[in-house]
Amino acid sequence: MRRRVAGITWTIEPWKQLSEQTLCANRNGISRAGYSLITRDGTYILIDNIQNGVDAYLLPSAQHIATFHAPLSTHKPRHIAIDDSTSIVIHGSDKGIVYVHDFSTAAPIQTMIHSKEREFVQAVTIYSQGGRSSIASGGTCDHPVIMIWKQHTSYDRVKSVVRVILSLACVGGAILYIIFPRISNTLNVRDNVIQAQ
Repeated sequence: MRRRVAGITWTIEPWKQLSEQTLCANRNGISRAGYSLITRDGTYILIDNIQNGVDAYLLPSAQHIATFHAPLSTHKPRHIAIDDSTSIVIHGSDKGIVYVHDFSTAAPIQTMIHSKEREFVQAVTIYSQGGRSSIASGGTCDHPVIMIWKQHTSYDRVKSVVRVILSLACVGGAILYIIFPRISNTLNVRDNVIQAQ
C-alpha cells in the first residue's frame, strides 16, 4: 500500500501491527506517555509516564511489570535508555539528576549529578562494548551541559590500586634516597670515632 500526502510518498507494507493495547492509567487516573523504547530483544516496552518515572510493560500482552521511580515536578518527557543486556535502565529528571535502575528489580542503583543548577535532563543514552559502558546525558536550559560517565570495572580498580602502590613505592624510594646519605654519613662518622679511640 502506498500513501501520498503533500507530495511525500512512503510505503508502509513491510510493517505489520503486532498488538494494540490500552495501557493502564496510573493511580490518579491519568495516563500520559512521553518517550518510549522497545528492548533490543523485543520483549519489553519502556514508557516515560511523565508523572513518577518509567513504566515497563511485557510485549505483546502489555502487562505492567515495573516502575522505575523518579518523580517530576514539571511533567515533560524524558528520554529513556537501556543497555544491550537489558540489565539497567537510565532516565533523566527535572532535578539535574540521571537515575540508573536495575531492570530486574526496579531498584535504584545509582544517581549521577548532571547539573548543580537542577537542569532538566531530557536526553540520555548508553553505549556498551566489551563489557564496559558509557552513559551520556544532555540538559535543556539556558546553558545546556552534556555529561559523559564511564563505568568502572574491577580491572580499573586493580589498576588504581597498582598505581597507588607504585606511587607510594616511588615516594618511599625518594625519601630513602634523601635520608640514606645522611644516615650513611652519620654511621661513617661513628665508625671513624670508634676507630680513633
